[in-house]
Amino acid sequence: MSTTSTTVPSPIRRILAPFLRHAKSWTLHYPVYLNTFCLAHHLAACFAEKGVGADDIRQHFVRNDWWHGRPRFNYKTDIEIFVGVEETIDDLKKSGHQIGGIQMIEFTSYNVAHVFQRLDGNGNPRPNSNGLPPIIVTDVYTTAKLFRESICDGSLSAPGILTSADAESAVIRNSWDREIGDFFAENPKIYLFGAPMTHILLENSKNFCSAPKYEKQDIAMKSIKTYYVMRCNSPIRDGMVISLGKAIKEYYDYLYSHTDAVDPSLPDRYARIALTSGEANPFPEIYQFERSAGPRPLTQTASLVDRYRDILARHHA
Repeated sequence: MSTTSTTVPSPIRRILAPFLRHAKSWTLHYPVYLNTFCLAHHLAACFAEKGVGADDIRQHFVRNDWWHGRPRFNYKTDIEIFVGVEETIDDLKKSGHQIGGIQMIEFTSYNVAHVFQRLDGNGNPRPNSNGLPPIIVTDVYTTAKLFRESICDGSLSAPGILTSADAESAVIRNSWDREIGDFFAENPKIYLFGAPMTHILLENSKNFCSAPKYEKQDIAMKSIKTYYVMRCNSPIRDGMVISLGKAIKEYYDYLYSHTDAVDPSLPDRYARIALTSGEANPFPEIYQFERSAGPRPLTQTASLVDRYRDILARHHA
């Protein structure tokens, strides 16, 4: 099986140096989204460049989809770093977890610009002739709640998708909780997803293909601030926490502003882990390539990197 080699861009290697200096002190819980997978990928690659073995690298990372609920803390290191929005963080504080202000690093304001509805075989939105409550299918539950609330209070308009009356009765369904019966439900369905799945739906919408399955609706919803949060399991020096937080902030500033921040191995590695963890994969040609002989054409590698950058930018406000 062929793999794509990893060379960490030197500015990123410099930015992430504090993580390597304090390697025994932290564990990173990372969701498999394009903008959170990046940090885990580059940190692991920095370790690999220093000759750290795969088993030792693995000890630093926990794959943890924070939309499913609270992080599963493992208490193996002094600092556990996880991703959360204010609702998640407030919930943890109420449960007795001590999370101080210096331990929260905003790295993006998640910006959802599109929602989708399923089309029938004739390319038309499915009618709601029975007056059934709409189902909002999502993998970003907090965002879907804000979407529904914004429609209800009139601060957001989505004509043709969801009226304020519909929003009052709309049911939010986590995509991983869907049952087989949901596919036969006659309720109108609205799809609101994170960056990878949104890209796939865009590729299957009216504006992008000749036989569309979905119709997109552009929306201007309030962005949601998203943080890396450091939970300290034992008393540690503030200087260490500050240096790691500063490195995260500098990393994302660089990621969103430099074209070389996405190296060719990123889409390749993302596709592999997404396909084995049930997450959306916007790079389907990765495994098609594995069935062929010879190296991936440079033009294809460049297009994968460009797509990764485009998806990152589309959802970062």
